Order: sequence, then C-alpha cells, then structure tokens
Amino acid sequence: MSSQASYWARDQRTGSSPCKCVLLVLAEQVDQKRTCFIAIATIAKRAELGRTTVIKALRDLERLGLIARRRRHSAFGQRTSDEIELLFGSVSSGPPVGPGTAAQSSPVGPTPSAKVHGEASLSSPGAREKVIEKRKSARASVQQSETLIPESFPDREAMEREQGFLRDLDADLNIRIEAEKFRSHARDVARTSADWPAAFHRWVINSMERRPGSFIKPSGSAARERTSETDIWSPRMREWSANRYWNRMDWGPPPGREGCQVPSSILENFSTPRAGGRGGVET
Repeated sequence: MSSQASYWARDQRTGSSPCKCVLLVLAEQVDQKRTCFIAIATIAKRAELGRTTVIKALRDLERLGLIARRRRHSAFGQRTSDEIELLFGSVSSGPPVGPGTAAQSSPVGPTPSAKVHGEASLSSPGAREKVIEKRKSARASVQQSETLIPESFPDREAMEREQGFLRDLDADLNIRIEAEKFRSHARDVARTSADWPAAFHRWVINSMERRPGSFIKPSGSAARERTSETDIWSPRMREWSANRYWNRMDWGPPPGREGCQVPSSILENFSTPRAGGRGGVET
C-alpha cells in the first residue's frame, strides 16, 4: 500500500514544498486501510522540517482534502499522535499517468491502479462527484472541529481542574491571571482549537516552564529561584509520574530511554513509568 500511496502523493499538487514533503512521508507510513499513527516529531525528522512547519502543513493538507485527521487521547486525557488517513481519489492537477509513463513502467512497487490515480479514477460514472463530496466533507470536518475560544472559557470547571493540577505539583501559579492571559492571547491571534480544555492545560504547563521560580515547598514557604538540578528536574519528573507527560523536544529522552538526562539521584525518588508507547505521552 505504501508504494501505491507514494505514487498517488507524488502526483498531487499541494501548493508548497513543506506540504509535499509531509504528504510523501505520510504516504510511506500508511497501512492497507490508508491510515497511519505517526508523531509530529517523527514527521519533522524525516521531512527535515521544523515542528511548526509540519503542523501548518498538516492543516493545509487537511483543508485541501488530501488527508483526514482523527484525534486520539491517552487514558490520562493527554493528546497522543493523530490517526491520519490519506484520501485517495482526490483530483490530481498534475500530468496524467498513462501507459508508457515512468510511473507505470517503473519496476519498483506495484502498478498504480485506477483507484489510486486521479485521472483514471474519474473514468467511471459519478466518480468525480464522489471525489468532490469527499473533499467537501474533509473541509467541513476541519471547520466543525476547530472553533474560536468560547466567550466564557476558561470556565469554572476548567479553572478548578487546573488549580487541582497545580496543587498536586505544589506550584505557585496564579490560575486566574493565567486564565485571563490565555483568553486575551486566544482572542488577539484568533486562535482556534477543537479541545479548549487541553489547550488551556498546555498553556498552564508552558507557564510553569517559563517561570523556574514558580514552585513552592508543601510547607508554604515563598517561591525561591531554582538553579539546582533538583529544582529543574523534580517538577518534570512529577509531571511524568502524575500524567505520563514528557516534553522530549526540550527535555531530551524520557526516563527509561537511552540518553536520559535526569540525574540518577532524582530518578531514585520517583517510580519511573514505562517510557513512550502506551505508557507515556512524548511531544
């Protein structure tokens, strides 16, 4: 299936080089159902692109009707890698693939079928209408899943949930101020999201990472400047133990993986969960 998908992806017109690179990476990964589960970090590494560029490319491909994404979450509510489906049958604006062309005469991979290539797929009655409807459906799905921030968000429930999260970590962070900053930022940049509670949770985590002096001891002593390894790694290990979350891009390999930078003295104070896969969320 990956060979057929690669032929199909090669003939699509995406409008940008990053989109084309990402589409080709996805085509190499899909299974017989034309779907794959691949992390953004993996796509960025294979396509030699930045994380932000990959995220934008995925959104553009979805709006073009070339892919469809379905969000997945772990048992702890954290978002994991999306399920991505290639929408075979999308109309290709590239040159037609016919007998004698390089694609069909190539000895590598199976011969592309009429179901894969756009020009041939339009030969049957009603095929073009089906392609158009599928692309409209994909665009509508994107528009329905992502919305502007609601007027009342973060609501009381979201605030209490994040307050409990901060309390468990003994974090000195004013959740009311963070909620107002989050709301103002989302409005200023016209941010959209399909899961606003998850977006707010990510905002709170980023705020703690940007404020190294935001944590206090359980005794209630004032927050102090965090300069030691314990002050840096202990909060990260608490997040890993409590929510199975690990920011691989900024913190390096998670506990249990080769190259982990967490000092052994700190690792001993925490029960190390199974890294990656079903046991953890890495970003």
